[in-house]
Formats: sequence, structure tokens, C-alpha cells
Amino acid sequence: VVGIVAFNIYAVDLYRMCCWSQYSEPLRQQFDGLAEREELPRPTVSNPDLGVISWHKYFNVVDLGRLGSPVISKLHHNEAFYPFSDYFFDYAAPDFIEIHGTTWSCMYYKSVLTHPEIDQHYRTIGAMEYKQDFCNSRGVHLSGVWIRADILRTSESPERKLIDQLSSNLSIDALRRELASCQSVAGNDCVYVARTVYRFLPEFRDAGLVDELNQIFSASRTKDYDLYLINGYRDGKAHQKAIEFIVNNWIAKVRQDEPVIRSAYDVFIHDNTLLYLKSGCSESDVEARFFLHLFPVDAGDLSEGRDQYGFNNFGFEFDDYGIKVGGHCFAARRLPEYASNRIRTGQYHEDEKLWQGEFRIER
Repeated sequence: VVGIVAFNIYAVDLYRMCCWSQYSEPLRQQFDGLAEREELPRPTVSNPDLGVISWHKYFNVVDLGRLGSPVISKLHHNEAFYPFSDYFFDYAAPDFIEIHGTTWSCMYYKSVLTHPEIDQHYRTIGAMEYKQDFCNSRGVHLSGVWIRADILRTSESPERKLIDQLSSNLSIDALRRELASCQSVAGNDCVYVARTVYRFLPEFRDAGLVDELNQIFSASRTKDYDLYLINGYRDGKAHQKAIEFIVNNWIAKVRQDEPVIRSAYDVFIHDNTLLYLKSGCSESDVEARFFLHLFPVDAGDLSEGRDQYGFNNFGFEFDDYGIKVGGHCFAARRLPEYASNRIRTGQYHEDEKLWQGEFRIER
């Protein structure tokens, strides 16, 4: 039997999915120059367009574009998701941050650009591009570069001292002593120890010391996050425990306050945002639609979402504003800027209310 196979060969034009390297390459060179100036080995950089930067394999990457960082893709569901800010500033703590353009500036306006941590722990590099009356009629930085103060060459922070120590001597014993010393003080933030290990992880791997690292950080108060940094290169699911750890810590902080509603979901209000929390939630808890009725102070304030019953309805689906992690369900719905004096919220399914609660806001 003789078979004949025909091939149709034709040319396909090259195309780009996103962004030209003309933008990313100068930024990579700027990051590289900052690292050299500060004598900083393998910096962690955070930016929305990191393709060209990550290609060079010199930087550790926290991808604000959410494609290359699984923790960000899960936690930055919308701008009101506070666990993201905890992760970004307290755990990932990038050495350099760059944000540009209207889309990214608005996406990270609350969680990065105007978060108190960026003014407290970062310094600006060069001039900030600034535009007024953008992103909900508030000013917003359209582009800028920041550097973390604790990693500056002149810093006296424990993190900088440990970076310098491991640069000259890749010592397991020094790490063990550093973690034990840090954790001997109650409430100390010791994540910087694992962050510094991650900076030198290729060297530790080449030296065959990963098992020793796992033994050291198994006693860490933040071990689920620390071990994710150490083992993420070989365990594609290591980030799941890290996310659960970060979310659980955030929930514990939120629950220190008194909820404004106790029901199927506990509802809290923080920074003009409603936070819905439920432990041990089931599929039915996330399938039912949420209603959110805002009763403005006076009729003149009625605007978006007004219906025949005299309130503004900002109802939502859980998938749009919530996530389920480690048996916990939580959603965050930012309220509009205009004043309200009464809020009613709950869930319904096929016009049947499953639960509801109401509270007043004193102005």
C-alpha cells in the first residue's frame, strides 16, 4: 500500500501578545543599576510586565501582572482584598517596585500605591508621574519606581546584615542562629530570614543544602510561607499552603473586631469596605447571590443602582468578589464614596432569602 501525504505550508506573520521589549529592557537596566549601586545580590522585583526582565534569570520576580506569581493571582482578586497587601508588603516585600499606566495604577491603587506600607518602608526613585482625578476621582501615580529601605547598602536592618553575611559565607549555622534569635522575641517579624535564603537559593541548591534548610524552617512561626520559598521550585503545590497561611492570619486579624452582622456570614466593615467571612463554608454558601442595599442619607444621593424600592443595589456573585481558601470563604465589596446611613445585606436563591442582616452607620 502506498500512501501520499500532502502538506500545506504557509507563512505566519510573527505577532506579540502584549508588550514590546523597548519598554521592559530600559527598566531591567534600571533595576540592574540599582542592584549594583546597593550591592544587592539577586534582587526581588515587582512590576506588571516582567517577561523580558524574567528572561534574564537574574531577578526574583513578584509579578503584578499575575501570570508568573500564583500567590498574587489568587489573592489580588480585586482592590479590596486585604490579604494581598499583607502578602505583598509583609511577606514578599519586593526590593524594587515599578507600576505604570492607567490600568495597573487603578488596579493597585488601594493595595499598593496608597497603602501605608509603601510610604513607611519604601523610597521613591526619580520623579513620579502623577495625574489628578483618575481612579474614582482620586489622584493616582501613573508610574513610579520604589526601593525598599531595609535593603539599602547603608541600612542597619537585620535583613541587610544577613544579606551581607551570606554574601561572604553561605553558612547554615548562621541561618539557624539568626532564626532562633529573631524568634526569641515574641511578635517579631522573622520572614526576612527565609526571604534572604530565597535570594541565595541557587547557591544553597548547588551546595546540596536544601534538606538542611527544610529542617531549620520547619521550626519557623511562618513555616508554611518559608517552606514555599525553599521548595516552590520542585513542588508545584507549595504555594497552596502559603496562601492558606496568609489568609488565616488575615482572618484572625479581622476577627479581632466585632462584626456588624452575625449570620451565615459574619460581616465586618473596614475602610469603606464590607468584608464577608465564613469558616467551614460549603458550595451552597458560595453559589447563592449576595444582595447589598444601601440607603443613602437623603434622596439626592441616590445614583448608581437605584431601584423602585428607594435603595441602591450593589449585589454581587461570590465568584466576582470572593475566594475560598482552606475551608474559609471570604468576599470583599468596596462601598461607593457617597454617604449611606443604613446598609442591608445577605444572600438569596431563586427569590428566597437565605439570610440577611442590617446595620446603621453613625456619621
